[in-house]
Amino acid sequence: MKRQLKENSLSAYKVNVSERNVKQVEKENRWLDIESKTLAHLQENKGYKDVTYKKTEVTLKQPVMVAIVAPITKSDENAQEYSGKLRKK
Repeated sequence: MKRQLKENSLSAYKVNVSERNVKQVEKENRWLDIESKTLAHLQENKGYKDVTYKKTEVTLKQPVMVAIVAPITKSDENAQEYSGKLRKK
């Protein structure tokens, strides 16, 4: 690190090192992969207009809760079909 900083003409620096639970990091990484693929799919597919994705904090002791939020109005005659399609995907 010191060598890289010196090569880039950086003299003032601070490095913080902290310990992390390996199992926790693995779970977080799995969920990042799932989340990125889900978001990419939702953004690429124009049929999912204004759909957003939310998830709870990833912890070892609790399951991850995921919510896909889609603006649907009861007056829309295709609301049932659209919500069913979202659930299936």
